[in-house]
Amino acid sequence: MPKIYITIGSYYGGPRLDDLLYLLRRENLTDYALLVNEQKGSERKPTGFAAIYNNLLNCAFADPNCEAAWILGDDVVPQDDCLRKTMDFFTDPTVGAIFPVEAWSEEKKLVTILPFTNEKKPIAEALKEGPDQVEQLFPGMACALVRRRAWEKVGPMDVSLGIGYCEDLDWGIRCWRAGYRIVNYRRAWFLHERGATYNQFVKEGLMTKEAPYEAAERAKVQWDWLWNGEPLETTFDRLHKWYEQARGEKTQ
Repeated sequence: MPKIYITIGSYYGGPRLDDLLYLLRRENLTDYALLVNEQKGSERKPTGFAAIYNNLLNCAFADPNCEAAWILGDDVVPQDDCLRKTMDFFTDPTVGAIFPVEAWSEEKKLVTILPFTNEKKPIAEALKEGPDQVEQLFPGMACALVRRRAWEKVGPMDVSLGIGYCEDLDWGIRCWRAGYRIVNYRRAWFLHERGATYNQFVKEGLMTKEAPYEAAERAKVQWDWLWNGEPLETTFDRLHKWYEQARGEKTQ
């Protein structure tokens, strides 16, 4: 495997971050470097997800030997060698970003949603269903591995969308357009404490409840076809046409 960086942006730090760092040391990884940065700006205002991870990935890729970098939130818990297993399926150079299955706690059970169907399943069942890999519109940036060449081709995440939300959607679409696929690896998973940082931001007045919806409205300006009710097959036809056109231009 190429040299890998693991990047973590943490606003509050504390036990969540400590637990994540402990778990990472138990993953069966070799030849990796770890970058951690707090997301505080002036007057305690968060700099935002896109801004902090743009900086972290740019730092990682400043190392000419770094070929890919993980984006991890401090509210995720990789399970059962999740990172290593996902990295094993990252050999295809057409994959710009790959991410494992996200699970969360609901009514004291660990659940996830199957791709495309929106069917909710216990994580143990979901890991056994369907193919090993599924193409997706965008990577879930709570836990995703990004290829250096894709990052250089696509560019950074869009900070104009806001403090958080929709930056992974926007980057994923641009990744397809730049000639790289987005893949969800279905045999490894991570636990996500959904909304942990956002809810605390709202509680402390650092973010409004309307912020996610405002980010979505900004994303609509760029990708209005996503909200016009077109069939999923049409959306993926669009993505593959962009991908094929970009790959064809690269080989000329």
